[in-house]
Amino acid sequence: MESEKFQELMLAQFAQMNQRFDHMDQRFDHTDFKLAKIEIMQEKMGKNIQLIAEGLASHREQNDRQYNELKEFIGIKTNLLESVVRNSNVVVKEKSGIK
Repeated sequence: MESEKFQELMLAQFAQMNQRFDHMDQRFDHTDFKLAKIEIMQEKMGKNIQLIAEGLASHREQNDRQYNELKEFIGIKTNLLESVVRNSNVVVKEKSGIK
């Protein structure tokens, strides 16, 4: 009789342990699923970050190129204006008789 009760008690405890293990397995499966989703998102973010970095580098190169073009253009226009001013001064001096 006691051995039957002991056996029933042991079977009940084993059943309870199996339920806990099943629950733990479900939690691990759910955690694995979430981890897989996070890994996929992380890969996408890494690719997006790479694209952004490439875009920034491209914009920087374009800005540098345009800055140099604008600097050259301003230099040319400044030289032209300086020449015009010098020539205007010479013409004014010649017309006014100033040497």
